[in-house]
Amino acid sequence: MSAQPYRYRQSKAPVLSVEERATVAAFTSRAKAAGPLRIQVGQGRPILVPKALHAQIFALLSLAAEGTPAAVDRLTLTLTTQQVAERLGVSRPHVVSLIESGKLVGDKVGTHRRVLLADLEAYQARESARRSQALTSLMRQTRKLGLGY
Repeated sequence: MSAQPYRYRQSKAPVLSVEERATVAAFTSRAKAAGPLRIQVGQGRPILVPKALHAQIFALLSLAAEGTPAAVDRLTLTLTTQQVAERLGVSRPHVVSLIESGKLVGDKVGTHRRVLLADLEAYQARESARRSQALTSLMRQTRKLGLGY
């Protein structure tokens, strides 16, 4: 068994020509303005798309029109440490150390750790606020010392 190097999963940007991207953008704006969204495959009967899916479909189409990478993934309420690591862009052992230090709330199920999606989002919000405060403090010190940036 050979060990393969770990690679973060990233979706590839759709390869669309300028004309195709313009077509997708026009379709998206037209579909948003229209009433119910229906999909028809070939000569089959149109299928009504549930309104709850409209925002996600339009977001995906808008990203495709921009040529921006996008991913569609299953949303689960509990995440493995590997899934948390991928969402945070860090290593799995780092996530384990965050859980063990109490910075990230996680439960141990047998020998495996699980993190609730809500706990991950709360951690991300706390870290974002902490970074924002640190940057604000740094900007104030820079201005006070007249260093500019």
